[in-house]
Amino acid sequence: DRDTYDYTSYPAGPSYSLCAHGGGFYCATLAGVRRFDGAGWPVLGTGFHVMPPVAVASGGGKLYAATSERLYIFGGANWTGVAAVDMKAMFNEIYRIRTNHIRALAVDSRGTPWIGGRLSDLERGSWLSAYVDGAWLNKSTPLLSQNNIVALGAAPGGGVWASTNYGISHRSGDGDWISYTKMRIDTGTDDALSYFASNLALLFDGSGRLWCNSQNYDLDMIEVGDPLDRGDDLWSHFSLSDGNTITSNRFVRAKADPAGNRWFMSDDDQQIDGKWGINIVSAAGSEWLSINPSTTPLMASGSVFDCAFAPGGAYLALRGTGVQYWVTGG
Repeated sequence: DRDTYDYTSYPAGPSYSLCAHGGGFYCATLAGVRRFDGAGWPVLGTGFHVMPPVAVASGGGKLYAATSERLYIFGGANWTGVAAVDMKAMFNEIYRIRTNHIRALAVDSRGTPWIGGRLSDLERGSWLSAYVDGAWLNKSTPLLSQNNIVALGAAPGGGVWASTNYGISHRSGDGDWISYTKMRIDTGTDDALSYFASNLALLFDGSGRLWCNSQNYDLDMIEVGDPLDRGDDLWSHFSLSDGNTITSNRFVRAKADPAGNRWFMSDDDQQIDGKWGINIVSAAGSEWLSINPSTTPLMASGSVFDCAFAPGGAYLALRGTGVQYWVTGG
């Protein structure tokens, strides 16, 4: 009461959201959506797959509620999910989201419901989606796949490639984004990443190819056409079973030398398994060379975590040893 500053409290429990609808008031609470009946706040209907509702909103003559996993509409007696399977499929296809992330709900003047949210435990960004004309549409641009960046690589025109623990993203010099988050096991084809996390060895070379390797998985190579269009990509994968290509699948750094050869460095000294040293592929991509203390006895260590090129050779950063210079001309 604004005149007397008297308050009436109702034991509705923790509350998350409040809205007016059809002359009444509705509140999203820990126990469900409650409706004010003039004296109290009884729970309105059932039907939520996962409790509690985190938001309630009204628009277009309809009452909506959202839990962390779905959007619901009130049908007069119970709550019904709004194309829940299609919504999950949309987020899995775009962002690899298989968990609950919805935190907010709003309905615009046209009666279109909008949802938004984030996955704080995975340090991922926010998303915005709407249910329009019977279909779910994602309205956010495909920005960085995750905020936890593990490797960066330069791209022409001021662009950048970023490897996170949830895929690989590209930002063009004009500020446009695209992300790779799907795996080969997801798509059922080889036109995807071998694994989406911890691609530590990331290199966009001078021939328009993107190389990446996630620990203990194949070395992936994408011939990138339009960097903002995944549809014209050509994929290749190199495995330990190829026989004449890589000898390690634990690369932590990738670089291109002045001649265009690509160097892949492994810093986990697994001599017994042969997963150590450097694998080099020629600029043409037709020849592979394995360099480690077994093939090159003067090499001080097979645990290599970086390199830098000079006119006559390469400086190698060797774990536990220091820096060693390799005269590559012999």
